[in-house]
Amino acid sequence: MDAYKRCGNGGSIEFTAGTFYIGKVMDWSNLRNVDIKILGKWVWSTNIQYWLSNSISVTYSGRSTAWRVTGENITIRGYGQSMFDGNGQTWYDQNRNQGNQNGRPISLTIWKAKNILIDGLTWRQPQFW
Repeated sequence: MDAYKRCGNGGSIEFTAGTFYIGKVMDWSNLRNVDIKILGKWVWSTNIQYWLSNSISVTYSGRSTAWRVTGENITIRGYGQSMFDGNGQTWYDQNRNQGNQNGRPISLTIWKAKNILIDGLTWRQPQFW
């Protein structure tokens, strides 16, 4: 979040190789002219109660998100090296034999953005679609 705040307008953000644990909602709003490089692995926490209470509404189909990106002229690239692990099995077990829970987050939502490129990212067991 600190990198987003410091470099989200006219800058570059690089997540190096390694593992980054995502334990909180990320709301990256009003990015402008920014390049984001993700070379490591992002692992979302399995704290279901946190996500159910804090994920960001995206109104579509009553869904919510864990990471919202808004703005313009944004590139997010993983160069085939990034891995997003939503710890989906935790969610699959939680929702077995019932409907989806409100607050179950989509990993990434692009919201009211213009001129955005996303390339070379891999998802493994997302929390939701």
